[in-house]
Amino acid sequence: MQPIRRHRLQSLILEQLAQAIPKVVKDPRVPKLSLTNVELSQDGGRANIYFSIFFQNELSDFQQIRKECLKGLIAAKGKLKQYLGKRLFLKAIPELIFKEDRGLENAQKVYELLKKISQTS
Repeated sequence: MQPIRRHRLQSLILEQLAQAIPKVVKDPRVPKLSLTNVELSQDGGRANIYFSIFFQNELSDFQQIRKECLKGLIAAKGKLKQYLGKRLFLKAIPELIFKEDRGLENAQKVYELLKKISQTS
């Protein structure tokens, strides 16, 4: 697949899934989330969907929320593929693979470490 076509398709998938998840996924395990990126494989057969859950205060419960959210998204894969199939008009809808984007969480950890270092200096 040409890079320009793949990039356009990634954007379309991201846009459509962002609209679909609140409408289609009625699983209580899936809280409000933000889709951050879509990476489509070279052949267009797989799409890695990166998501971020809105921050929760209690970190111990947050680990469980992440696991349950991922299970809920995996359970809704069929419905989401069907939704995409009706809107994208592709010969084959890619396999959806959900992964958590921990970029914001990692940035927060770095910030806390830098803050701690500056306080000890």
